[in-house]
Amino acid sequence: KNLQGFLDFPALLWFVVDGRPSLQVDQALDAIALLGVGLSALAILGVHHLFLFFGLYLNYLTLFLLGQRWLGFQWDIFLLETGAMLLFYCPLWRLTARGAAPPAAWLLRALVVKFMYMNGVVKVTANCPTWKHLTALEYHFASTCIPTSEAWVHHQLPPIVLRLGVALMFLVELAAPWLLLAPVTAVRRFGVLLQAALQLGIMATGNYNWFNFQTTVMLLPAWDDDDYGDSQGGFLVHRTCIGVPRLWGKVWSSRLGRTLAVLSSLALMARAFDAMFEV
Repeated sequence: KNLQGFLDFPALLWFVVDGRPSLQVDQALDAIALLGVGLSALAILGVHHLFLFFGLYLNYLTLFLLGQRWLGFQWDIFLLETGAMLLFYCPLWRLTARGAAPPAAWLLRALVVKFMYMNGVVKVTANCPTWKHLTALEYHFASTCIPTSEAWVHHQLPPIVLRLGVALMFLVELAAPWLLLAPVTAVRRFGVLLQAALQLGIMATGNYNWFNFQTTVMLLPAWDDDDYGDSQGGFLVHRTCIGVPRLWGKVWSSRLGRTLAVLSSLALMARAFDAMFEV
């Protein structure tokens, strides 16, 4: 019965509380939260085993489902999505991770692209005049979550500067995320810098909990080079499949390749800005 209930509603309370008073439920939730703190401490100390992170995922999923409206925010869902993707990074036969395979990195890159693009799409489809007329920042800094002193400074900027800021935000959220999926490291790093600048600006002017810090950390897989392993030895098909992308990476890692990649990224962003806004 409890197993079937867990499959329908995956919360650890099925195995902890069984027809007991609500006080026991509260105590169980406290214990689950403390267990999550303990598992997180082990992860910080260097234990990266798959079972540990799967336990962390189940812990937070339980709190998310039981918390309902209190834990039903965008950052809670994003944290759970990240936790699910992170399982592909975790080692099974050793305790400490020693790097990630390219497929796992691509999963996290795709997650960040989806997350940022959806942020932009939500604003566009909201049919809100402040987004449509690029005036949102004229109100944002005065109404953001726990505004900082820097928010007050930004609120004093001229309207034309604030509207340009909204336009750049749309560019970063709708066009720039796709750079993170480029098969060229220099292009991805250019995209990472754009996304990181937006996240740092949000952190400097408001407080959205761990939200923006997590988004910034999630950019690290896109910054990394793709390591395809050793192409020496093995079958001809293996050497070809590994050698071609390694050669591709070497070409674009040269000074000329990096320069062309950055210039191409700038041209792409300029073209996207021109297509999105009348200048």
